[in-house]
Amino acid sequence: MTPQPTPQGVDHPTFNPPPCDHGLSVPGLYEYQSKHSPHHPVFKYANPQEGNIHYVTFSEAWGNIGTVAEVVSRRASKSQEKGFEADRPIVGILAISDALSYIYTLVALMSLGYIAFPIAHSLSADAVAHLLEAKGATRLFVSEDEKMQALAHCTKDMLGKKGATLQLLPMITPQDYAQQRQTSALCLRNLAHIADDEVTVIYHSSGSTGLPKPIPITGRALASAGNIPCLGDIDLVGKCIAAHTNPPCHGTGIMTMTWPLISGMTCALYPPVHPLIVPTPANFLAAWQACNCDIVVCMPVFIEALARDIANLPALKALEMLAYTGATLTKSVGDKLVQDGVRLLSLWGSTEVGTASKTFPRDMPGQDWEYFEFSPNVPFVMEPQEGMERVFEPIRIVTESSYPNVTNMELDGQPAWAMGDLLEQHPKKPTQWKVLGRKDEKIVFSTGQCLNPVPIENIVAQDPNIGTAIVFGHGRIQPGLLVEPVQPKGGPQDGEQWAEKYKDLIWSVVEKANAHIQGPYAITRRMILVASKEKPLQHTQKATTRRGVCLKLYMTEIDDLYASNSDQSPVHREFPGRM
Repeated sequence: MTPQPTPQGVDHPTFNPPPCDHGLSVPGLYEYQSKHSPHHPVFKYANPQEGNIHYVTFSEAWGNIGTVAEVVSRRASKSQEKGFEADRPIVGILAISDALSYIYTLVALMSLGYIAFPIAHSLSADAVAHLLEAKGATRLFVSEDEKMQALAHCTKDMLGKKGATLQLLPMITPQDYAQQRQTSALCLRNLAHIADDEVTVIYHSSGSTGLPKPIPITGRALASAGNIPCLGDIDLVGKCIAAHTNPPCHGTGIMTMTWPLISGMTCALYPPVHPLIVPTPANFLAAWQACNCDIVVCMPVFIEALARDIANLPALKALEMLAYTGATLTKSVGDKLVQDGVRLLSLWGSTEVGTASKTFPRDMPGQDWEYFEFSPNVPFVMEPQEGMERVFEPIRIVTESSYPNVTNMELDGQPAWAMGDLLEQHPKKPTQWKVLGRKDEKIVFSTGQCLNPVPIENIVAQDPNIGTAIVFGHGRIQPGLLVEPVQPKGGPQDGEQWAEKYKDLIWSVVEKANAHIQGPYAITRRMILVASKEKPLQHTQKATTRRGVCLKLYMTEIDDLYASNSDQSPVHREFPGRM
């Protein structure tokens, strides 16, 4: 049975939701709302110069998208003279940009019939080149900053050596649509007709364990993302969602672009100013307070930073919901926040399947804040994990009404997507689940015993002297810990003697983490590896660690560490777990 959405915008004076069977694309929904909800705000931001709030209505947004489409079309037409080899060319975006300009560019590209390909600006040149080459993209919008220009030209050179061409185009900026005409040419002509099952945008995986993989999304799937908040329990019209730290090139950016279209919520963003505002926990808090946000959706790194200062507690408690996504929130931090009255909510999903947990429930989970229920329109088969009680890998299956964006396996002869996440079922509420970590992060020692490193890393990372922590040891006899120090204000320090003092400094938190390790797998002082400032650890745009990349970067040092500790032989060591 198809789940029934919660009605949105009931009797609202400025918002008129589209019919459930609207059959419109995302650009089509923006056009629809510009006619049926022209004065309803889709975005808002605090204007630092004027000290007020600017509301971007659907009418203004669609006008700006039309202007941007004209600019995009002109620039694309110039490049077309050199040969767009496809009827629907794939156009990449590699930019450090304000969110509004980025969203306008995405929607404008799709409205013209192009396939938009937003690429994270945190990637390396080889990763960007890999993505563009994999999908045959030959055009790339690039922001004017020195970092992106260098990255784009390096990427272009790498592709050129393989015989591929790449044309770099100037990224859209607020100046391109600041003097928008009242009637844009796009508003007067039909949108490019794209079949529902054709790809309209391509996102990509984070590349946590290697090179990122492209994730094509069809027009139907992207438009359906706008229905996600309607499958919660509340009418969201008029609610303001703090989306400042959810970049448009990331899967969470789909939320910002699509959720207001069906629900009538308003997404708050940083203002489109120059120089750009770089997100910090402090300015994020100030921005959502200035916009009077009701709900915050962000990565746990922001919550954990803000939770360290008790002065921020009133602002956190004032929210109707504080939702985290993209990674796990440290349990001790979440427990304390809930105890102090903060309404925490876990949102779970991926770019491959979209938001898969139930959003915006009427009853908050309280002490069970780590747990969530599946969204009623996202069906899973739960694959039990051997030797792990109540732990499953969810497998997203295909149904007549819904499907994952990509597949990586077959189940009962049908394509499916194995999530790779490990979920633990609530011991008393079987419909509730919490994230334990990634299946590919599970460490299997040479003894056959398993260890999930994520909870250990979360505990260790709470030490203010530690920037990043990675537990390693797959295929080994014991675990080790790779840590990257937070460099002191006096300047970076390095060297063997300093590393030994640093281990003394962090040893107490390692002991705290060891208390959570079952069996004879405690991390010893000798198995701590301190990262060098010459080889910094790498992170994704979500601020999560690129585990596989980092361990490969330190493979030699890890091998040497185990060699120097070869006296830790299993010959005389007891392993009660193997009895």
